[in-house]
Amino acid sequence: MLPKNITLFRISEDVAKDLDRLPEVLPEHPMRECGPLEVHTRGFVSPTGTEGEFCTAVGGAVLLAQASESKLLPSSAVNRALQKKVRKIEEEEGRKIGARERKRIKDDLITEMLPRALVQPGRTDAWVDLKRGFVCIDSSSRKAAESFVSGVREALGSFPALPMAPDNPVRLTLTQWLASAELPEGWTLGDECELKDTGDSKGAVWRCRRESLDSEEVREHLRGGKQVTQLGLVYRDRMAFVLDEALVVRKLTFLDVAMEDLHSAAERAEGDLKLEIQARAAFVHGEVGELLDQLSAIFGLTRPDAGAEVDHAVSANKTAELPFGPVIGDSADDAAAVEAAKQAIRATGKVSIAGLQRALRIGYNRSARIIEQLEAEGFVSPPDKTGSRTIVTVGARQGMSFPAIRLESVQ
Repeated sequence: MLPKNITLFRISEDVAKDLDRLPEVLPEHPMRECGPLEVHTRGFVSPTGTEGEFCTAVGGAVLLAQASESKLLPSSAVNRALQKKVRKIEEEEGRKIGARERKRIKDDLITEMLPRALVQPGRTDAWVDLKRGFVCIDSSSRKAAESFVSGVREALGSFPALPMAPDNPVRLTLTQWLASAELPEGWTLGDECELKDTGDSKGAVWRCRRESLDSEEVREHLRGGKQVTQLGLVYRDRMAFVLDEALVVRKLTFLDVAMEDLHSAAERAEGDLKLEIQARAAFVHGEVGELLDQLSAIFGLTRPDAGAEVDHAVSANKTAELPFGPVIGDSADDAAAVEAAKQAIRATGKVSIAGLQRALRIGYNRSARIIEQLEAEGFVSPPDKTGSRTIVTVGARQGMSFPAIRLESVQ
């Protein structure tokens, strides 16, 4: 498949060199199915469909692919079950349910419903342009793109990929292009734009799609003070796309001239699926590479060095992006987290995801993974028909207490 969107990050030469470790570390972070009590899982898969090959080098680029599974548990379904449960308790016991007990009941219901929830699969492809220092992720979603970068960071231990920081203002440049119809050589206007009123606190937005951008209506909005936040563009008659103010490439389409070159390259693969995928990747890398050179020159996208990476990580308070030092993992085999979980369960005598979340101040998925590991160790029982678990280790409950600072250290 060809990319439809591209969200960009920048990396330094030192970070690019560190990607040589990917073939070693990615097999330790493969995609796996959601456990019964997990809401979401992610992991790496082969970008070419080759078993055991989690990354592929193609002409100065590294191909990567991350897959995911997410449980679909609509809030409306949870709330309906909660109302039914609360009503039943209040009728049978003749009392009102308070907010704290209501939350506990809701957590228990989610635990019961998760094993039966539908699972939605997902996949995000990407490539790293080692020479130019760009991470190109086939997604227009910032959240999905950052999740991908986070996955690479977890595998490598450190992966300071920085968001775009153009020297030249993108919105102003796109507005000038639309207003004057004077674009750099090789560029022409497409048939789509989005304008936003910067003087309005609510930011009134006007959109134009599949229409000529050289119209009186467009000029009227520009005269009214609106600026371009998305602009349809065509580059060298080989690709059409929409560029937004964050430099995200949306709705990318390779045009006929470019597609003829791709078909010729695919024919040379002579039916070998892996070679076809590599030929397609080389084509995309070359075509998009030229576009990246243009974007870098027009908007001033300087490649970062180690100093810039540290400055960004410190200012954003994201120590995981520092190009040195270990990253605190978010995995169920974290010994400190598992031991703290055992202490919490011993103290309360209860096994619950929500309880561990509150006690250890961790996320839902991590809490669920820890409980599954405790089940594998024989510390807690498998869930019964209602999703409940019990402590099975002899003498597990000893009424132990534990200091808050100890629990905070496992985050």
